[in-house]
Amino acid sequence: MSAKNTWLWILIAAGLFALILLLPRPKPVTGPIRILPSLKAETVTAIRILPKGGAEIRADRTNGAWQLTRPISYPANAAAIEDLLARFQRLTPAMHIAEGELTNRFNADEEFGFADPRLTLIFEQGGSIIRLRLGKATLPGDQEYLQVVGIEGIYVVETAEVSKRIPESADDWRDPALVHLRELSFDHLAVTNGPKFFVLRRDATNHLWRMASPIDARADNAKIDQCLEQLQQTRITRFVSDQPRADLDTFGLQPPLLDLALASGTNTVALLQFGKSPTNDTRQLYAQRVGRNTLFTVPLEPLAPWRTFETYNDFREPRLIELPASVKIIEARGASDPFTLERQPDGAWRLAAASFPTDPDFIKQFVSAFTNLAIAEFTKDVVPKDVVVLEQTLTNYGLLAPSLQYLLKSSAADSPSNALAVSFGANKEKFYARRSDEPPVYEISAADFRRLPAASWQFRDRHLWDFTTNDVATLASRQDGRVLRIQRRGPFQWSVAPGSQGSINDLAVEDTVRELIQGPVLAWVARGDQALSRLGFASTGRQITLELNTGNQVTVQFGGQAPSGDQYAAVTLEGQPWVFEMAASLYRDIQTYLSVPTGP
Repeated sequence: MSAKNTWLWILIAAGLFALILLLPRPKPVTGPIRILPSLKAETVTAIRILPKGGAEIRADRTNGAWQLTRPISYPANAAAIEDLLARFQRLTPAMHIAEGELTNRFNADEEFGFADPRLTLIFEQGGSIIRLRLGKATLPGDQEYLQVVGIEGIYVVETAEVSKRIPESADDWRDPALVHLRELSFDHLAVTNGPKFFVLRRDATNHLWRMASPIDARADNAKIDQCLEQLQQTRITRFVSDQPRADLDTFGLQPPLLDLALASGTNTVALLQFGKSPTNDTRQLYAQRVGRNTLFTVPLEPLAPWRTFETYNDFREPRLIELPASVKIIEARGASDPFTLERQPDGAWRLAAASFPTDPDFIKQFVSAFTNLAIAEFTKDVVPKDVVVLEQTLTNYGLLAPSLQYLLKSSAADSPSNALAVSFGANKEKFYARRSDEPPVYEISAADFRRLPAASWQFRDRHLWDFTTNDVATLASRQDGRVLRIQRRGPFQWSVAPGSQGSINDLAVEDTVRELIQGPVLAWVARGDQALSRLGFASTGRQITLELNTGNQVTVQFGGQAPSGDQYAAVTLEGQPWVFEMAASLYRDIQTYLSVPTGP
């Protein structure tokens, strides 16, 4: 080859290289191509599914809600439909067979299953229609052929993304919820269980439920809200029939065994009826929503509270009192030593005009116990309006002249007539309570009544002393004229003092004395000399005296056993005895480790 020709070829190659550099380059594909780029899930107004040899399934979106319209009319499962739309909107092929490859195949429609497709799927959005055909499955079975009508070629797609998302029957797209309570506006709930019934009414201001019939009374809002939440979460397990003239008696629905009616005023917005259990599954119930020609089954368990209640009392408020923030004063009456508790700006309560140190923890415990005082039993008597009968009825419950009464006031200026009065009485070892704003009388337990303070001194600080075992020099135990003196020689070191006899356990004595010092008072019971003999105290009874290093002494006397099973004990404060309950376990330790020997 001549040099001239060589240079010619070099020039040609350089020109071609320059041309390549100057020509625009195609942009690389940044991701998989979507099969339906024009599908916009939010604009789809209807979906039609045409299975081969089966009934058409159609769902329409109206005012943002999906409704099945074929083969039945029923609220649709919006979540399932939206999931299908989202998946088809982003659907990508595993493979694409171009139209050119199909022209050389003999009868391609028959080969891929589109001559008689097993399913046609139609999306209607705006004025356009997108029609898809599903053909045969590929040989492995995890993929299938799909054709978009009007678009050349065939796609191979994952079966899990297509066929398994398309309902096989209309039941697959029915709304499985028994009722959407949050979408209903209702303020009445009527429950009928055979001969038993009650009606609840929700207050428009505070949104609390109240018993409206057969008695006007407070309702158990916590229980009702829980039951309604369970109703909201209940799902239909099986659709049984859509026949408008189904034999309801067969399903225990003529008459129903249980009715739940939700109403707004006098307008019923939903009526749910429940019948018997299927013979093959006692954990389910037949049910229907009146106004829809559909019978179905639901789980029995979420409906148990409505089905098994004994009386309407099961849904009444189980507590005697609530204490709203508007109550600022609790005033006790009917006691020998009345008291007033005042709510502070920080929410804490204090005893007004106290002449002794008070116990903030006990005040807090009382308020908590009072506001959670349980109604042991709802009495059958509803206090009548007739004055004569009213007085006789209240006398029967010890409430005509109550032994204890609390007035709940919003301010000190409130008169008793403007306050909520909670009265307590007793008759034949039973204790009763009544609110001034309600007609019924309630029975409460004796233990709960005895825990209610009736005097200001019951709020006294239960911490008696400000010294420790290190401050104790000698312990003197006296009973029936006999004395045992024990000296403390150091931490966990005790010895019987000269002139006394007996043996001791150093560790047990130390622990018992420490408990006696730290907190012997469970509750203040009485004060004054007149209470001692009544509560089992005697001049020769057991007593413990602690002599301190400073020369001061403190003495604890012991009386009888309290009804609670704990022990009565007493100390002298401000020159008079104060009686309290001591834990039975501490008293047993005192008897065991600090007792005077019974020998000579």
